[in-house]
Amino acid sequence: MTSQHVKDTLRNIDRWRAEVFVALFFIILAMPAGAQEDAMPSEPNALAFSKAAASSGKSHYLINCQQCHDADGRALTNIDFIAADLTAPGTWYYGTTPLSIFRSIKFGASLQMPPFKDSLGDETIWKIVAHVLNIGPQASRPDQD
Repeated sequence: MTSQHVKDTLRNIDRWRAEVFVALFFIILAMPAGAQEDAMPSEPNALAFSKAAASSGKSHYLINCQQCHDADGRALTNIDFIAADLTAPGTWYYGTTPLSIFRSIKFGASLQMPPFKDSLGDETIWKIVAHVLNIGPQASRPDQD
């Protein structure tokens, strides 16, 4: 193999990389706006720490979550799987921070907890996070008005 052949091969590889990069760039640009909603936030939303959001989140919780976690969050015992007792964060498998609770609600947790990303918006999920924190230990309850 000649040095010219190696140079040509490297140029072709670089050209191919550039074409792939441009194609991926336009694919991402063409994504529907809703696809951005699937992104995981890097910081918790202020709603997670709001008493008013916790109050509003309770109604969303009762509609979407009580079937497994019961109205008081202590988990139903007459279901086919074990739901987390939301009043005892020390027993949770998927994290206790507002971000980890958000992730569990939005994207699901294990095979038993379905993702709610297609039925609930991020703001509603953050309100549910506030409610979940509010029914837990006193130290984790929202304290901002």
